[in-house]
Amino acid sequence: MSWATLHRTSEELASHAHNALRRGAVAEAESFFAQAAEGEEQALAQLVLADKPRTFGIMAVSAVALWYKARELQSHCGMRVVLQFEI
Repeated sequence: MSWATLHRTSEELASHAHNALRRGAVAEAESFFAQAAEGEEQALAQLVLADKPRTFGIMAVSAVALWYKARELQSHCGMRVVLQFEI
């Protein structure tokens, strides 16, 4: 899958998470947020930092925000995918 497809899938999962929150289904929302964060990390792994530095930065922030919303930020503090890139 391309980074754009992975990113769109991540956005859809985040939307499902917000819908779950509106229904009061917190655990379900957190699960969707975690899936969205995983997808965003996979999308990041597809990007070439030198080609799209702004997109990379925005998506990295998005992944961190999604891990935060999933209440899993501590366990993903270093974000594995970001550490793979030489900046």
